[in-house]
Amino acid sequence: PADIRACLIVVLLSILAVTTVSRSHADDADLVVCVEHSLPVAGEPCRVWLSSQDSSESLQLENMTVRFHIERSDGGQKRIDLPVNESNDKPGSRVSWTPDEPGRFRITASVQSQLASMTVSAANVWVTSRKLHFNYWQTRPAQLFVTSVMDNHETNDSAIRWKQRGAVPLGHKSGQWHWAHGYDSKEKMAKLWVNLPQQRSGIVIDEFGGGDAIDQQLGEALLLTRKQRPEMFIAPYCLSVSGPKMIHGYRHADLILVETYTADWRWDGFITGRWKTAMDAGLGKKSIAVLGLGSQWIGTERELRRVCRMIRATCPEMPGIGFFPDVPPRLMKAVDSAIEDYFLRPVVEASVHGSHSVIRNIGESSATNVEFVFLDSQGREVATRVIPRVRPWNEKKVRLPPNAVNVQVTRAPDRYTVLSYIPTVQERVPGEDEQRAALRVLEQIKTTAASDPLKRVDEMILQRTDQANEDPDQHNNVRSGTIPIDSSKGRAVVLSFDICPNRCWFYGHNSISLVGDGELTLTWARQDHDAGLEANQPRPALIFKGKDEYIVREVSGIGFRENESCHAVLAYDGRESVRALVFDRRKQLLWDSGRLPAKGGFTCRQLRFDVNPYPQSEISVDTKDSSVVIQGGGGGEDSPYWLKSTLSHLRLSYPEEQHE
Repeated sequence: PADIRACLIVVLLSILAVTTVSRSHADDADLVVCVEHSLPVAGEPCRVWLSSQDSSESLQLENMTVRFHIERSDGGQKRIDLPVNESNDKPGSRVSWTPDEPGRFRITASVQSQLASMTVSAANVWVTSRKLHFNYWQTRPAQLFVTSVMDNHETNDSAIRWKQRGAVPLGHKSGQWHWAHGYDSKEKMAKLWVNLPQQRSGIVIDEFGGGDAIDQQLGEALLLTRKQRPEMFIAPYCLSVSGPKMIHGYRHADLILVETYTADWRWDGFITGRWKTAMDAGLGKKSIAVLGLGSQWIGTERELRRVCRMIRATCPEMPGIGFFPDVPPRLMKAVDSAIEDYFLRPVVEASVHGSHSVIRNIGESSATNVEFVFLDSQGREVATRVIPRVRPWNEKKVRLPPNAVNVQVTRAPDRYTVLSYIPTVQERVPGEDEQRAALRVLEQIKTTAASDPLKRVDEMILQRTDQANEDPDQHNNVRSGTIPIDSSKGRAVVLSFDICPNRCWFYGHNSISLVGDGELTLTWARQDHDAGLEANQPRPALIFKGKDEYIVREVSGIGFRENESCHAVLAYDGRESVRALVFDRRKQLLWDSGRLPAKGGFTCRQLRFDVNPYPQSEISVDTKDSSVVIQGGGGGEDSPYWLKSTLSHLRLSYPEEQHE
């Protein structure tokens, strides 16, 4: 009865002198099921206990029976009931649970007394086959998969909540910065590091470098810290792992956070290379790559998932990933989804070795009914097979049938994730279906009424970086040119044009943008790190800056050839997404960026051209043939490092129908 239940709660809380706080997933009793580890490991004990809302300590319940109930979320295992065995001197609500297999589990608790009984809200955990780490510089409580997190709040409330979930709350401590500001001995640094904030279980050290002389001394300081605080969780950031004393110190850390902040696929080797310095030092099992999130780095769910695929395919042993700085609100669900799909769920990949195919599961759950297809040299189906079960980190070998040369796992998102990763520079050319869809877009643009975006060229404003001369017309180093256009007023808008790079060398960039409430840009440039390009071909990229200044981007795998024209389309669909397409002179699709999110919508009122400013930079319009010449680069006047392009046949339209 409700009255008895209410009395029981009041008695419970008054005995404990506990003040409860609201928790969205708790029941009327405001009691919480707590776990020792947010991701328990199969075969290893994990403590489970009952606590109040504002504490991470086990409740002491006299004259009451506490029982925990543990079952797989998929219903695949009989429920386990774990009663609390109270000791006479210290009655409590704690049990030890040793899960026997990986998977998702649900933990509930029931509390009984002579008056009434009640059920406490459930805790959901994912049991893994090995120890994984998902570390956050900072994140919000709604983030699902967190093993450790820096918590710099002034109060202890959030740190307590992380502990209840089995995540490790960490305080912030400096590394090389403090060494350079008076803490220039291992004793001083250790004294700094051992001073833990309340309710924090350890520290993040921000940061070590890449193995220089100071890092070697910081490694000794880390050893001294461990001797003084053996129970403390220590997680240092670093650029790479190098040097005997740094490595020796890192052997006594709990987690090594390797900084690998990248914006696009051209820097994938930066991620894998830095992490492999930890792997080569014998620290791979507790070292993870930390990904940069937000406008400067990974800004979209698509790019985040691509990076996760790359990491799992090239560094499958990496025991998790980290995130820096705060997770943007728009990426919170994407982070959870990527972790679940590429680490926690079954992750199946296929390969061919000699006369056999190998089906391997590198995820943390068993894959069931794995379907795969054998293909001949032309990509045609030869035979199909099904493997009933592949456990985590297990593989199955299947002999290739006659005429089969390849194997492909059939997608089954309800049962497993298929890991299929192809580096961007090796991706195939667009297929027939993609070509036809792109041509339909071109035809739709062709039949839509359009205007000349250069018609108000007399109002163009040039921006220059050199303003030494009093006469503005004599200023050098042109940076941008802006021409007013009719406002799109939030509607769909399409800009199409031809591009002909006239000179392609390093370091210059050319861009064309629609600007207003947000910026929609196609830019092309050739940089030192651009892989898979012949000579000095500039590579195009789509960039969108939203009303909130948040930037998303997609970088192509193709390059423009000198003196060869391409046709480009830059479009906003009126429904919060943008897209770029590039065709050759024969209207063959070379690149489709796909749809990037344009959160908050987009309105343009200007057409802008941008270049790298240098003494010979130029933005000029030829009104006779409605073309624009843009030139930018670097170095002095005689420097060969510049990029020059001619843009022509510019066409601006505001279609009412949305492009497919």
